[in-house]
Amino acid sequence: ENITPQQLFDEVAVKGHSFCAGFLKEDQEGFCHKTSDNWLGSQILALDFDNKDSNDNKLEGEEYFSYDDALNDPFIMKYASIVYTTPTHTSDHHRFRIIFILPNFCNDKEKYEKAIKHLTKKYNGDPATTSIVQGFYGSKNAKRRDFLNNLLPPDEFDFLVEQFDDQQEPEFKQLQTNKFELDKWKLQDYDELLSFI
Repeated sequence: ENITPQQLFDEVAVKGHSFCAGFLKEDQEGFCHKTSDNWLGSQILALDFDNKDSNDNKLEGEEYFSYDDALNDPFIMKYASIVYTTPTHTSDHHRFRIIFILPNFCNDKEKYEKAIKHLTKKYNGDPATTSIVQGFYGSKNAKRRDFLNNLLPPDEFDFLVEQFDDQQEPEFKQLQTNKFELDKWKLQDYDELLSFI
């Protein structure tokens, strides 16, 4: 189903409904499973900002990118369509999302993934939310701004793709599943598993 930017804004930042960044194909029962094989494409790029490090500590200094920083950034103001705070946003720890809308549907997985990863790195967003099938919670009556006439044009999208550097990708902690034998788990094994999750 096609929705307008205004409808997306109302559903996500006013009513608080969740959304998936990708458009997914349905299975025989009519369900959409969030796997890259089911990704048909997308017309939005969504960035998530928690402003915390991998140990859940609040970022400081230049690493911290605030809601106000976003609203004063020339690229975001020119090309982003929606900026809204998440339910855990506070005045002293900003958590929010930025949504860019593409004028055309993108069905190139590699280009899409490069664009979202480059944007996330550029603004120090959460690298764990760059999946092409990423889901995002909405935020009911969020602090929000809309620029619904803004679109991220094809030339800017292509530039993001060109700027992507896979050598600069953050390293994610990998869970070594073969390390655990379920009948020999210790408390620290559970702690490690929970920290991965």
